[in-house]
Amino acid sequence: MSDQGIKFEDLPNPVQEIGLRKIGMSSNESELMSHLESCEELRIMTDTPGGSSVKEIGPIISFYRQEASNAK
Repeated sequence: MSDQGIKFEDLPNPVQEIGLRKIGMSSNESELMSHLESCEELRIMTDTPGGSSVKEIGPIISFYRQEASNAK
């Protein structure tokens, strides 16, 4: 997987903020993925036409999983 070396904390602050906002809007991982993939703001910020980059989405999903497991 291409995001193994990138952690949530390594992402630029604006991308982290979008990630946190989308995490707050999501009730599960699938919904979060959908929110991130369709996020125009993230697409513009990462300059990825047609969809957000796995490079940014991967660390956000990993952070979500970590937070969800810590909450249990």
